[in-house]
Formats: sequence, structure tokens, C-alpha cells
Amino acid sequence: MKIQTVRVVSRALMFAGTFLLLISVSPLPAEGWKGKPFGYEVTDWLTMELPGYYRFRFTHQGPMLLSEIPIGQRAGEQETVGEIDYTEHRLRFKPKITLFQKLSFNSQLDVLSGMLSGDTTGREFMWFAQPEQRWNDVNGAKTSDFLDVHFTRFWGNWDSPIGVIRVGRQGSSWGLGLLANDGDDFRNDFGDAYYGDTVDRVLFGTKPYSLLKRLVTGEKPEKDPLTLAFAYDWNVFRDSQIKRAGDKKALRNASDKIVLYGDPVDDEANQYVGAIRVETGVFEGGFYIVRRDTEHFDVLVPASNRPPREFLKAWVFDVYGKLNLKPSFFKDGEIFLEGEVARITGETNFTVSRILQQPGNPFPVSNVSQLGWVVRAGARNAWIDARIESGYASGDSNPFDDEVRNFKFHPDYNVGMILFEDLLAGVSNASAYNATLVFDEGGPVRTLGADLLPSSGSVTNAVFVNPVVKIRPAKNWETVLGVLWARTATDFVDPSIDFLYGGGWGQYNPLGAPSGHHELGWEIDCGMKYTWERPYWDLTLGAQYGHFFPGNVFEDADGNRMDDIDKVQARFTLIW
Repeated sequence: MKIQTVRVVSRALMFAGTFLLLISVSPLPAEGWKGKPFGYEVTDWLTMELPGYYRFRFTHQGPMLLSEIPIGQRAGEQETVGEIDYTEHRLRFKPKITLFQKLSFNSQLDVLSGMLSGDTTGREFMWFAQPEQRWNDVNGAKTSDFLDVHFTRFWGNWDSPIGVIRVGRQGSSWGLGLLANDGDDFRNDFGDAYYGDTVDRVLFGTKPYSLLKRLVTGEKPEKDPLTLAFAYDWNVFRDSQIKRAGDKKALRNASDKIVLYGDPVDDEANQYVGAIRVETGVFEGGFYIVRRDTEHFDVLVPASNRPPREFLKAWVFDVYGKLNLKPSFFKDGEIFLEGEVARITGETNFTVSRILQQPGNPFPVSNVSQLGWVVRAGARNAWIDARIESGYASGDSNPFDDEVRNFKFHPDYNVGMILFEDLLAGVSNASAYNATLVFDEGGPVRTLGADLLPSSGSVTNAVFVNPVVKIRPAKNWETVLGVLWARTATDFVDPSIDFLYGGGWGQYNPLGAPSGHHELGWEIDCGMKYTWERPYWDLTLGAQYGHFFPGNVFEDADGNRMDDIDKVQARFTLIW
């Protein structure tokens, strides 16, 4: 009861604060506006801003084969998605009030978000993907939704004499966004962000040299490249985990728990964060360490098949660096090298180890050991931006042993348009669907951890190379071309099919073929956009196209390879 009261009060404060921000900005006279983003200087100590954006997308995607049963009475039975067409949009505001240029109150709200028309799924199992356009097919078109404001963040920021103090529900990002990614802005060359990390956090960041010198001499140094930060998070979740009350289709056959807008799912996470960052004229880098204790609620498994407490206790270590050089031979340009490495270790009982499972210990604890990295190098100036990117995410060829190895890039770190974003996301969705709603009819008991199978578009169990070239032939015009090659980091095993037909020892991939095939395939992506720049807003029109050539991972037991996949998207973006 106390928790519910706290939630009601906190939500009321969020609504009231953002409402005051909106109405305080809207009636101000035109001569007070200060340009982009919309801002108004009420007095010399009070400033109001109302930045935001509206994005609209139309997408057409070709058919995909996601799984195929290899043997038995159901041999040849497939899970597929045919051609799909859909439109979706998002209208987001980020009101902000600043006092004395030191204290600010910030919020983020989505007034409209989700589907407008079309079909994104083709089949119900695509719900497990959980990007907003898939788990909420009609959110953007319902009349009632025009008044259903979706608050995602509300926090205060104080630039105090000793450092920055930030309190409230806020975005979380680090480095290149490999592991912690707030999903803000439009950083991806292809596709959009749907899964921004949001945390309920208390953060303190300071520059120790500046602080010491100010305390001792009363002076502020001209340069101080070192920053230290410490934070405590008591809720950690992603935008996709904030669902609509009453969305019983989403949790059908799983649980009667329904999560309200504005509340994270029932995971309880405590994070203790420490970070150090160095920033000079040519180099930026840092080290990030997190201790995370999470209690998880597996919505796809009946209570009788869950331990009394599902937990993850993990350490996260993350290092990133960016080097930018401006050689004399490259006029008005720079060459760059940047990268990020993340390592996760710990223990969990989110999944069940068949090696350790015993009648007296039905939910044994498994070790967590995951590794991911990405490195990029290239050159850029006013008219060209060329880079080559390579990355690695560890895989897990046996999800039922006592090691959890499958590292997942943050799903808002997009690599290409189709392979990871749609195809492998769909393959993992079908696996979760089969494990919980199909094979359960006459097969194994639902396995703990099935709700963690969907990749949500993350890079996982993969090694890839992705050169990308952006050319700006004229002012406000940009074209982009990318080529993606990828293979699996380890054997590509489908947990559901292998569990039922191969005994759970790593025999079958999603199409019922031997799991030893490793070539994921090639992808070619291209796009073009034009931006109209105005004093208070920018309007961008563009289009993107991708074509995927499947590798031998996508061959069935008879050697038949999946057909190529096409995807095209028309894009409209208004930013103010």
C-alpha cells in the first residue's frame, strides 16, 4: 500500500511539474524566443525551453522464415512472417526550466507514440520483440491516446559549487552506447531508437582537481580533464518495458500482472555506479563500473516453475576511448579511432542449468561471463564521413548449462537495417513463442528464462564488419551507404527446437539444420535525406533501403537457404 501511494504521489508530481512547464512556455510573446530549441528568457535568472521532435515512418518489409521443426510428426512445420507494411510515429516533448543557469527541472513525455496503420507482426509471436510498434499495434491511432501522455523521465539537475547533483527518473548513457544507451536524438545511421535506458537515480559528478584548487586557493583552473561520478539507481528499465494498463494480449497465457504506464516492469534493480572520464582536446575516454542486484519476474513461466526469488548479481566493467586528430594533409577534416569494451561477470538463476539441476536444488545458480566490444576508425569533414566498424558479442551455444555467456549490445546500438534489427529479433521471438505457447502443448514444461530469449534487435552471438560512407554532395543533402558482413561467435543453437528435438545439447539451429553453421550473411543498406533548416525547427525527409543475403546459418536440414530479404522505409522527422 505504501509503495502504491508513493507511485501515485510521484506520478502526480510528474504530471503537475510538466504541465506547469508546458503552460508557462506556450503563451510567451514571440520576441522572447531565443531560437533552437524553443527557449524563452523570462528574466535574467529564469529560462524556459520546450525542445522536442515528431517522427513518422512508413515501412515495407519482405517475408522472413524464422523457425522450422526438423523431425517427428511435425517435421517441416514453420514459423514465418510474410510481407508487412505499417506506419508508426512518435511525438515527444522535453520541457525544461532553468534557474540562475545552475538549477534545472527536466522532463520527457510522449504525447503520441506507436502504430498508425498496418500490420507489423503477421503472427502473434512477434509480440516478444517488444519494440513499441510491435507490442502496441494501435497505440498511435486510438482517439483516447491523444490525451494519454506517457511520462518517461522527470529529474532535477543542480550545477553546485562542488559538482553536478542529479536526482530523479532520467536517461542513462555511457561511451558509444554499447551497453548503456539513453536512446536520445538520432544517432543511428539506419533505423530508430526504441529502447532508451531510464533509471531512477541519484548522481553526483565532480572534477576533483578543480574542487581541490578552488578550496585551497579560491581559483578555478583553466583546464581540468578529469571527471569522477558516482550514482545509485533503484529502478532500471527501458522505454519498451513501460506498457499500457490492460494490455492483456501482451501477457496472454503468462500472468495476470499488468504494468501501468510510467511504472517499470516488476524487476527490482539496485545499481551502484562509479565512473571516471578524461577529456582533452584530442582524446576522450573513461572507465565505468557497476554493481547490479536485480530481482526478476519471469512473466512467461507459471509460478510453480519459478524459484521463490529470481536474481542476478553482476559486475559490469566498461572502458571506452575516442581519439580525434586533425592532420595538415586533410583540409578541414579529422581522422578518428574509437572503441568500447564491456565485460559482465556474476551469478544468476534466471535460467535453469541442466547440469546442476537436482530434485533438492531445482533452480541452481549459473555463472555469468559475457564480453562485447566495438571499434571504429575513419575520417570525416564537411562533405564526407567514412568509417569501418567491427564488433563482437559473445554467444552461448548451450543455454541450459551452468554458464550464461550471451552478451547483448544495447538494442538502440543499431548495426544495419535487417539482420539484427528484424531477422534475428524475429528468430529469437519465435523461439520464445515456441517454448512457451506451442511446444508446451505436448512438449517440455516451460523453461525458466524463456522471456529472456528475444534479442529485441540486439547484436548477440556475432562477429561483424560494417563499413559505412556518408556523403554530403550539397548543403543539407546527405547520402549513406553501408555494407554489413557477420558470422556467429559460436554455434547457433535454437534453445526451443534443440530442447525438444535434440535433447538440449546444442544440435539444432532455428531451421532444424546442424548448429555448426556460422555464416550469417551479407547486407547492403543505403539512404538519402534532405533537411530544411529554419530558425525554430528543422524538417528532414528521407528514405532508407536494405537488402539482406542470408548465409548458411539460414539453411534448413535439406540445405535449402532462406530467400533474400528487402526492407524500405520512408522517413519524416521534425525537430525543434
